[in-house]
Parts: sequence; structure tokens; C-alpha cells
Amino acid sequence: MRSREQSGSGEFDPTEVSVIIRRAVELAAERRPQPDERLSVDDLAAIADEVGLSRPAMVVALAESRAGLDHRGALADRLIGPSLVWCSGPLPLDELDEEEATDILRRWLEDDHGLDTRVEDGVRLVAGPRSGLLAAIGSGLRRLHGTGGLDKARSVRAATASVGATRSLCVVADVSNKRTEAILEGSTVAGGSLVVVGMAAALTGPLALVALPFGAAAGLATARVRHRRTVDKVTGHVEHATRAVARGERPATPVERLMRSGQAIVAAIPSRAGAR
Repeated sequence: MRSREQSGSGEFDPTEVSVIIRRAVELAAERRPQPDERLSVDDLAAIADEVGLSRPAMVVALAESRAGLDHRGALADRLIGPSLVWCSGPLPLDELDEEEATDILRRWLEDDHGLDTRVEDGVRLVAGPRSGLLAAIGSGLRRLHGTGGLDKARSVRAATASVGATRSLCVVADVSNKRTEAILEGSTVAGGSLVVVGMAAALTGPLALVALPFGAAAGLATARVRHRRTVDKVTGHVEHATRAVARGERPATPVERLMRSGQAIVAAIPSRAGAR
């Protein structure tokens, strides 16, 4: 089999291109950067165009980077579940600009979820939960109204990016605090199992110790299930907000969505009756 150099073609298929670019990025990361090395958004776009990367994909990656999204999974991510929940997508050019999209998100996070917001580095919207008695009362009232939910996350970050006519939005919720709670709950289950097995071993003999792995598995399963419920809820909030903002709309509350569904059903009844 001839090597690539021997073939003289100098051409690579998409799989080879992906491998080469990934390795080049790894080598560049290992190289000690110079203090004055900086690349602009236009530089990144030019590099993407040069190597044949999709412009929308590059803009999405840029928005995710600005929002602080790190796709490198840790061990806890694989065992229990992710610490970050996110959604990213395009922003239609004719709907609204980046500043308007950020303002819609800011008002949604403050009004519907009771979060304090600020802008970091001029590109990233960061929201965090409020503290104190008033914040707790507000959280309870929002739940009665069908809003809230993200106030239990450690933080929520959002960022936009654009290159030419291509724009993207990314919203990221940090739920690492809820994952820690799930791990503690799972540890309690595993610890309780350990006590039971220890007592059984003392009464019946060491054969009972074979049940220890089952106790550990029960603790892990408890943590995974508890955290999965949190991830599913937060994912619903984040995806709903991202899609609504992409349409140039303020995200609707669950009550508003229910009312719209009811109105749509009522509006469809006369047409069905006429069809009969």
C-alpha cells in the first residue's frame, strides 16, 4: 500500500481532515503560547474557511466558548451526569440583533427565574441566584405561577456570536451544585446498605459481604436518577428559552403555554364541526 507522500495526490477525505485538524489543535495547545498572541473573530473565520469548516458550525462553537461551555467531560459526568446543561442554535438575521437577544434573555432570567444578572467581558451574560428571605418567598411565588426553576442552578450563562450574516446563541446552566446533592443522597443510600450488610455479616457470617457491590450500585443508581430529573427539567427551560429568543420572542411561562394550547384546541373545534 502506497503512503500518502508516495501517492502524490495531496488530497484527504473528510475523516482524514478531521483527524489532522484535531491533532494540529492538540499540538498547538501543547506549544507554549506567546503573551501577545491573539486572534480576532475574523481571523477565526478565515482559518475556518481555509480548512473548509462550516461557517455556522464555527459561529456556534464561538458562542459556546463565550458562554463558558467546556465539552471535555470529567469522570463525574460519565458516572452521574453532566454538570452543564446547554442549548445553542442560530439566530435568524431578520428577527433581532445580538443585543436584543441578550436583553430578552436578561429580562426572562430576572423576571421569571428571580436571578441577578451582569455582563462579563462585554460578551457574556451571567445570572446567579439571589439569597435571603425575600428570594425564598419569591421562589415559592414563582413556582405557584408556573415560572422559576433556574434559580436552583449555580449559575446561568449566555452569549452570542456572529460572523457576517451568520449568528448564533448559546445558553448554559451550571447544575454542578445539584449534582453534588445527588451524590450525597446516593452516598447516604450506599452507606446505609453498608451498615445493613455489616450487621448481616456479623450475624450470619462473611458470606453476606457479597452484597456490598449491590449497595454501591444502589447508591450510584440513586444519584444518577436524582440528577437526571434535574437535568431534564433544566434542559427544558434552556431549550425553550433558546428557541423562543431565536424567533425574537420572550420565552412563555408554562401557564402561558398551557393557555395557548387550550386556545388552539378551542379554535380547532368549529373547523372540525364544519368538516362534519
